[in-house]
Amino acid sequence: MISFSSLCRASKYGEIRMGHGPPEFRDITWFAMILSCSVGTGVFIYGLQEPLDYYTHSNKYRVATALKLLRKKGERPDTI
Repeated sequence: MISFSSLCRASKYGEIRMGHGPPEFRDITWFAMILSCSVGTGVFIYGLQEPLDYYTHSNKYRVATALKLLRKKGERPDTI
């Protein structure tokens, strides 16, 4: 997609303006809007997904993983 955009910009079609008149927003404003939307989407999705992930995954998996890590370190697993 980036290479296609760069190719279009370098060709004769790169000077075609979209819309009439000057742009409504500056480049830095567009960047801020896109960044805000990206962060908002991440907060919206992971704000719901992470608690559900903790709720749906059983504690047995976490305990088994902790025991496995302790055995690799050479510690006694009964000290948890």
